[in-house]
Amino acid sequence: MAEYMVDLNSGSSETSTEGNSGPNPEVQSQAFLPLPAKRPKRLKYRPSVKVPEEREGRDWSSGLLFFVVVSAVVSGALWFGLWHIPGLAPWPFPATDAKGNNVSLDLSLLWILHFFHLAPFNGYDWDSVRLWLSNQGFLWSFEGILALSLGSGLVVGTFAFLGVSRGRLKKVHVVGKRIFNSAADATRELRGEVAKSGQGISIHPDVPISRDRETRHFFVLGAIGSGKTQVIFNILQSILHRMRSGPEDRLILYDNKSDITAGLPVADSEMILLAPWDARTWAWDVGKDIENATDAATFAERLIPESKDKFWSEAPRQIVKACIQHLQTTRGTEWSWKELSKALNSPETILGAVMLYAPNLAPVFVGAGGGPTSTGASLLSSMNAFTGSIDDLCRAWDNTDPFTGQEIEPGRIVPRISLREWALTPVVSRRTIILQGNKRYLTLERAYIQAIVSAFGGIMNSPEMPDSKSRRIWFLLDEFPQLGKLEHFAQYLEVGRSKGLCVLLGLQDLSQLREIYGRETADVWAAICGTYIVCRSQGVETVRWLTQFFGERTIRTRRVSLSNSEKGLRKTITEVVESEPVVTGHDLNGLGDNKGTSPGILALLSLNTGHGVYRLVWPYVTLPRVRENQIPAGWTTASPKTAPIPPEIRRESGRTKRRGKGGEKKSEEEPSTGPNDQESIDPFYDVR
Repeated sequence: MAEYMVDLNSGSSETSTEGNSGPNPEVQSQAFLPLPAKRPKRLKYRPSVKVPEEREGRDWSSGLLFFVVVSAVVSGALWFGLWHIPGLAPWPFPATDAKGNNVSLDLSLLWILHFFHLAPFNGYDWDSVRLWLSNQGFLWSFEGILALSLGSGLVVGTFAFLGVSRGRLKKVHVVGKRIFNSAADATRELRGEVAKSGQGISIHPDVPISRDRETRHFFVLGAIGSGKTQVIFNILQSILHRMRSGPEDRLILYDNKSDITAGLPVADSEMILLAPWDARTWAWDVGKDIENATDAATFAERLIPESKDKFWSEAPRQIVKACIQHLQTTRGTEWSWKELSKALNSPETILGAVMLYAPNLAPVFVGAGGGPTSTGASLLSSMNAFTGSIDDLCRAWDNTDPFTGQEIEPGRIVPRISLREWALTPVVSRRTIILQGNKRYLTLERAYIQAIVSAFGGIMNSPEMPDSKSRRIWFLLDEFPQLGKLEHFAQYLEVGRSKGLCVLLGLQDLSQLREIYGRETADVWAAICGTYIVCRSQGVETVRWLTQFFGERTIRTRRVSLSNSEKGLRKTITEVVESEPVVTGHDLNGLGDNKGTSPGILALLSLNTGHGVYRLVWPYVTLPRVRENQIPAGWTTASPKTAPIPPEIRRESGRTKRRGKGGEKKSEEEPSTGPNDQESIDPFYDVR
């Protein structure tokens, strides 16, 4: 099997490793060496798949009839033509004998008949004729013309016999889409697009698409173990190949299982890893990318999910937004996770920010004495339930304990990236960004990726980024549902096209998308994408949707019926025109690993043009292991620290309402105290 593997790193220079602070091998800069502008070498084998067509029983009589007729016509035509070639025929074709018969025709028939012992013919004896031909030096040319003519006729007639005798197709395509089994058919359909807008990447080793189709986005669907990721690796291979030859392409990809981090054949000096739990991570320079109140509101919306009672989600969002606006006013763009965490953990900062930037919330949040009301304390508690990821990002990306302000790893400096600068700078040295996932830190993963995707969407949708026909920013999101709900993600698919954004969505089942975004949104997103690759699918809803999506075709079938009549058994043949699905559930379940002479992933390619669906084999791709998939960051192993609870943000459960006889309220909220007037709440808690 190894000989069929396609290595993403093949053909590049050798790699070497250097010791860093830990097991972090660095790949030498071989990923973007200038290459000649030519098409990459084709695979050693041609992936193909043979699908038998249903036919009626063999028609031997028709086959034999076609054999005789075709052989006779081809042999006669070739014989006639050869006799008219000067220098080849032993004598001129019109020559006649004493009886007026054509000599060429009579002697040729005699030559054929003598094999069946039917000579003499028309007064000629073959032995005498052969002796005369030999003496005249005509024998070789005479027999050569006849042998070539008859041999060619027999060969062509044999092919005609095999084609006709194998029986008629049970289903004859009339109109609509149909399934093709060759990459050449897909390439032929795309030829017009490529000629118009230029050749783009290859979605299959033998199927290059147009540059215009790149920005119409991609939808890759396949169940677990169907080979969906292998198909995406083939596309990734083509993207990386083009990135080596020009500066216009950039890549952002979601690494759900850290395998791409380990195997992506891109030099460490030319990529950016965003992974808060990894020691090699870069930090998102949030202060430079969240510039105004709208950005702050969007960030807060990503951080705090919507609740059933909107007040308990909207109010905490207003608090977070107010704190960010406070930082924007006081520090401009020179603030980061450390300052944001400090602001969200400071009651004084929160109260001042709410009064200044969220005046509508102030009456229910700020009490008469300047402290938070009971409702305000509950809102802070609700907010703190979702801002823990801010504290984790402070530890990961600012190397600072959010409560003590101390460095977690003394002397460590985390490099920073501004998505705005990265996207708007014409030429950057690091053109690949990996958004790494880690299900151990699922809440943190979703929080930081959702915030980044939202912020990048705002940058892309702003006038700062002009439209471009040459720019390409690839957004590869395999296992897309793992990211949770990304609000306003539709702008990537709808508006991103003019900006040069190319989105690839990979998911296991359409029901995953419907569960998160709703049936209507999921169906609209699927319809927006211009290129579909479908691997083995098993979900009931997904199979039903795909069957409807691929549509129906019109076919013509023959139905044979037998009936009794006065003359005996009567056979009636009726041709019926009907519709059937282009792709059936059986077709979808039969995709996946393709065994035999063309090992790989058998999948369906749809170009959404109404012409056809292509059943192709994508070769296996193996990523080289060029680095560790994860190196734990220091904050993930540091021991937890404790800090006193500020009295202003005590839990409401720590307060009691004293009531008199009859249950009437005796006084307003007062803290419950123990002996010696000490507060009954433990003043220390685990800040981890």
